[in-house]
Amino acid sequence: MDIPCAYREFVLPVSNVRAFRAFIIDGCNLMPKLLPHFIKHVYLVNRDGGPGTIQRVIFKSGGEDLYRVDTFDPENYAYKATLSKGCMLHEKFDSVIYKLRFVASGGPDKCIVKMAIEYHMKEGRRLKEEDIERGQQRVIGFYQTMAAYLIANPDAYK
Repeated sequence: MDIPCAYREFVLPVSNVRAFRAFIIDGCNLMPKLLPHFIKHVYLVNRDGGPGTIQRVIFKSGGEDLYRVDTFDPENYAYKATLSKGCMLHEKFDSVIYKLRFVASGGPDKCIVKMAIEYHMKEGRRLKEEDIERGQQRVIGFYQTMAAYLIANPDAYK
């Protein structure tokens, strides 16, 4: 069975170091602060944020998602997590795997986010191109919100 996968690269106006620290290392604290209309809490369950850690995301709507951290590589600014349970899976997916890499680009205040998303579908389900695009835009919007916070707070996550 083919596994649909979407690739996207986009530029953020912050360094890869700050982006990784804010989005990945401290994302569980920063996400509810910056997206209070969407995310109520993020908890790290059994571990410290490294491989094997479970992140529990509680949404304002009352739903929740569970992500397992598969790769945490602060030296290469790389991260991989699997969404294995929750409301964001809908009835279409068994799991969704997110792979991220923050790459330095053209100066101290710019990075490229390389993103790959694998969609592991439930038997008999199909993924539409517009679903992929909508999901990618949601992720990009989240990162743009966090980048705006870093720009407004230049001493944060240095």
